[in-house]
Amino acid sequence: MASRSNPPHVVVIPLPISGHTNPLLQLSVQLASLGSDITFITTSSTLQASLSALNHLCDGDQKLRQAIRFQALEVDRDRSGYTLSESIEVMARNSDEIKKLVAASAPELGPVSLAIIDFLLIDRLESLACNVAAFWVSSAAMLHITVNVETLLEKGFLPLSRNDRSPEKKVVDSSVIPGVPCELSVFTDIPEDPLDPVSFSSMRKLKNLLKAPWLIMNTLDELEEQTLGDLRDQGFGKLVNVGPMLVGAVSSMEDHVQKEWLDAQEVSSVLYVCFGTMVELPEEQVMEVGYGLEASHQSFLWVLRESSQRKLGYFLQGLRTRIGNRGLIVSWSSQIDILRHPSVGGFVTHCGWNSTLESLSSGVPMIGWPFMGDQPINCKFMVDVWRVGVRIESKNSSDGSSRIVGRSEVERAARSLMGSESLRKRAKVIKSKAMEAMEVSRARLKELLYL
Repeated sequence: MASRSNPPHVVVIPLPISGHTNPLLQLSVQLASLGSDITFITTSSTLQASLSALNHLCDGDQKLRQAIRFQALEVDRDRSGYTLSESIEVMARNSDEIKKLVAASAPELGPVSLAIIDFLLIDRLESLACNVAAFWVSSAAMLHITVNVETLLEKGFLPLSRNDRSPEKKVVDSSVIPGVPCELSVFTDIPEDPLDPVSFSSMRKLKNLLKAPWLIMNTLDELEEQTLGDLRDQGFGKLVNVGPMLVGAVSSMEDHVQKEWLDAQEVSSVLYVCFGTMVELPEEQVMEVGYGLEASHQSFLWVLRESSQRKLGYFLQGLRTRIGNRGLIVSWSSQIDILRHPSVGGFVTHCGWNSTLESLSSGVPMIGWPFMGDQPINCKFMVDVWRVGVRIESKNSSDGSSRIVGRSEVERAARSLMGSESLRKRAKVIKSKAMEAMEVSRARLKELLYL
């Protein structure tokens, strides 16, 4: 146990992409607020973005900021970003250097009390000479499905063939995986490509990777209590849920143009549209989204990549002229600040877990438009289990392939969500539960630190 004069020293090692780095930055701030010293290891190419995000989270608290020290791997300094597979490769390739950085942090801050490592790196770094915890970046539902892929293979649900003539029969329920609270289509809800055996070979490995001494999750007990219990029954006894960490995030909107525009809108009248950092829509799809938002007659704030805005300048110029002050199109926003603004009443999202948690913690119902990874399962639970949103039908039910979503579907979803008082009420209930969970999460972190 660390004494008052010798605070716990925690090393945090994420993958260098925003969806994996951001929740571990938030966790680092929470740990620092409990008196820990933090060593945060990333790559030189992502260091500046991590520093900027941390400064925003600390909101001027210099004592908190100084408790978190960065160590950067000197690789890919001029690189603008990584895909998921590239981020795994660069960290795995430099695992020996990471271990050296961990060892080098000890003389200044003392022996490492705990290393918190992204679950996709745990097999490369589990030999660190300290206590180790894996950090799972998605929902408990996603983990539950992932560790049961073997069951789906054994029972013939996977892999599928494009020649399968009865895809509607490929439905997973509690008779297949105990504890699943709804029916899941193998084509549209199960993570990864169900037609690709290679995808599932990597998923099967995760069951072994997650046998770390501790497993840390960022979710909400109120939503996933049953699933968390099922995971503990499956052998994840040392599972610690510290979420939703985003409840503690500050909200000090720095973009004055966006703030002034939002301040001028009516309460719960704005539909926020953002598909995260990894999804880039085809030009045809961007145009259909624009036409659908226009036809919905809803006020909207749309985050659209600069590259898309350059390619579609003529279209966007016409759209801005027609909608006037009813819509605002930007290239970047501070998402948690936008979601917490009282004028925001809905969120069109790709259903990445961080975005889903931010919306739930802010009391904002969602339009789910999933593309890849954990997004389909998050969307399925958001709509059918947690009942806080509606879904864009973006995949062909016959084979799971993506399609261009037409403007009429975008308009329908926007009107359905923004006109639903029941969805707004349900979202507010979940927000209150998230606020109550904050102190419980801090208590669990304290317990983890001092065990």
